[in-house]
Amino acid sequence: MTETTLVPTTERVVGLTRQYFESVGATVRQDGAELTIEFDGVAPPEWVGGYCDRSRLVATVADRAGSETPTADSETAESETPTADSETAESETPTIGPETPFTRRLIDAAATHHPVGTASVTGVPGGAETLVPPWLRASPARVASVEFYPYYDGRVVCAWLRAAVETPSQYQRESLHAVVVDPETGNRIDCDPTALLDAAESDAGAGAVASESDIERALVEARSHVVTELDKTIEHAEDSAGRAAAAAFEEYAERQRARLSERRAERNEIEQRLATIGDRLADATGDDRVELLEERAELTDRRAELDEAVSRIETADADGFPAERERLQRRHSVAVRTRPVAVTTVAVERGDLALELVGDDGRATLDLSVGAVTGPRRTPSCPDCGSEYGPQNELRVTTVGLACADCRDG
Repeated sequence: MTETTLVPTTERVVGLTRQYFESVGATVRQDGAELTIEFDGVAPPEWVGGYCDRSRLVATVADRAGSETPTADSETAESETPTADSETAESETPTIGPETPFTRRLIDAAATHHPVGTASVTGVPGGAETLVPPWLRASPARVASVEFYPYYDGRVVCAWLRAAVETPSQYQRESLHAVVVDPETGNRIDCDPTALLDAAESDAGAGAVASESDIERALVEARSHVVTELDKTIEHAEDSAGRAAAAAFEEYAERQRARLSERRAERNEIEQRLATIGDRLADATGDDRVELLEERAELTDRRAELDEAVSRIETADADGFPAERERLQRRHSVAVRTRPVAVTTVAVERGDLALELVGDDGRATLDLSVGAVTGPRRTPSCPDCGSEYGPQNELRVTTVGLACADCRDG
């Protein structure tokens, strides 16, 4: 899991804030830890009315030191709903951060309106060197030169999703994620969503607009990736839910066995009383005999009820109390819920990244199909064995060209 794909961080929340307000026609400017949103000529969204000073909203960006990705323990904490007091306390200068009331209201508003923004990236911000993939930088091969040759404009889709891992018995904290997807292939692009949006400029041009089917396909891929990223959180929630279900089941089983012992004891007492009544009936006459017969009838009915209760509990215990086990499994089942918050289609230049590589055994060239900011569209493979290069399969420069570590060593 890469740190750039999880998005409960201040930087990514700031990016979403910018995207949302620009999508409703506002102008957003950031000066250090202060974000100013101007609503000149447009009406502010209704939910921000309490935060606005006429047509202007000024917010403080939360300290980044406190905006790290939540741990597994923090993910299972109960989600806190902002109260009226917390909103009022923050209304003068709202704070933008992963867990602030202002951000939660913004996310709810964005999810309701599901804005689809457009933007474009001009050139290659930072230069062609920024497009060299990390796995190549970490390989034994040294990049002697790099050039980017743009051929055409393409698009990528940056999807923001709100995700929650929850059980019916315990609500889990939600988290915000951003995923960049290539709409042509439907595959995720391993790049930093914040870096992409920071390099982009708002663009209402039709060239940056992805089709509805492309957006839907991107959202499917984004959700799949988010669920994968949440594997550890899901595993933690399942373990916690499993322990809770097991504890509840043991408590239930103990109660049922205690009831079984009580019912057996009561039945034994009734049988003793019935035996005593039988002995007394031999000599009883008149009203005494009638009373004993009535008492025997009542005790016989009660014994039949106890026989049924004992049999029912004994059968359920022998089978492992299946009905209660199923009920507890439903109660403690883990569900992963995601919903789109916002989508931005970004126009980027695409072309070839021409690299000259130097190794101990010679020099070689490598061409990668890349997008500006987003990097390589696919990972190249070893020409000898066909396996993809990567951190566990390093690219090497040989006397006859390029090869992976296994082929070179072999």
